[in-house]
Amino acid sequence: MTQQRWRQLAQWPLVVVALVFIAVYSLQVLANLQGPARTASQVALWLCWLAFAVDFVMNLRLAPRKLRWFLTHLHEFAFLVLPALRPLQLLRLVSLVSILQRAAGNILRGRFLVYAILAAGVITYIGALSALDLERGAPETGITSFPLALWWALSTVIGMGESTWTVTWPGRVVAVGLMINGMALVGAITATLASWLVDQTDDADDEERERITRERVSDLRDEVRELRRELAELGSQLRRTDDRS
Repeated sequence: MTQQRWRQLAQWPLVVVALVFIAVYSLQVLANLQGPARTASQVALWLCWLAFAVDFVMNLRLAPRKLRWFLTHLHEFAFLVLPALRPLQLLRLVSLVSILQRAAGNILRGRFLVYAILAAGVITYIGALSALDLERGAPETGITSFPLALWWALSTVIGMGESTWTVTWPGRVVAVGLMINGMALVGAITATLASWLVDQTDDADDEERERITRERVSDLRDEVRELRRELAELGSQLRRTDDRS
């Protein structure tokens, strides 16, 4: 089996796992699960994380140049290993975004703006969940409910600024990630609009060139008709000359 074949086979199962991860994590945070229910949700989340780890190992095993592939995917390795430390468990969410990005990138290829907005929406939602999970119960935090967390995440992404803020250092890591995501989204939208304007200009130039070409073709047709008429007259004159002689 090749790496490309594995990625094709694993793509949609991993998307399902990622969606299950979002659903379970949402339930865990929004319902504030405790006791056996929280333990069960944690087991489900770790099983999802294990699926991501298996995907990483298989990609490494099937890569033609293993060392090069590993070095170029060190960030994915870090996202898989660091969550073993409890304060860094939120990094599992980065693995989740990476899996969704792989599938969405294939589906929305050529629709970069749509993809960027969808990715920003997913990251914002996950950021709100993470902030609520990390900040819940912290002293002096302004994030005490999911609506407040979602408003904080949206404000952070678009750079609007808000009186609500995070007080724990993992929560501030989430805030930095959302800020970077917001800057990337603005850059993507700006680049896409610029590309669209260039395409519109090119289309206008193409229409102008097509109009000029049609005019030139029409002129050539008129000239050909005139040449045919002159040749016909010349032929008639030659025949009359032959008849006289």
